[in-house]
Amino acid sequence: MLILIPYLIIVSIFQAIGYWIVGLDPKDYLLPRTSMQNFVISLFTLIGTIVVITLFRRGVDNESFRSLGFYPKGSNKELITGLSLGALIISFGFVILISTG
Repeated sequence: MLILIPYLIIVSIFQAIGYWIVGLDPKDYLLPRTSMQNFVISLFTLIGTIVVITLFRRGVDNESFRSLGFYPKGSNKELITGLSLGALIISFGFVILISTG
């Protein structure tokens, strides 16, 4: 629960920076955006999320970010399995959408 308010504040700041970079006003979030604008805003949301998690892991939990399981050693099989399953699930959904019109 401690992470909730800082997360909302920090990620909102990063999203506002993303909006500013693509030349949009954050108050007009309902206006249509291009895919590149969406990408930049999502990228800044991700960066803000990583910043918050890193700060909380080091400051509150006294653990490293790597302790969450983000390390490459021995993960090739899991990476291939995850990418394959993700592609399969997306392909399955795509086939259903195409077949139902």
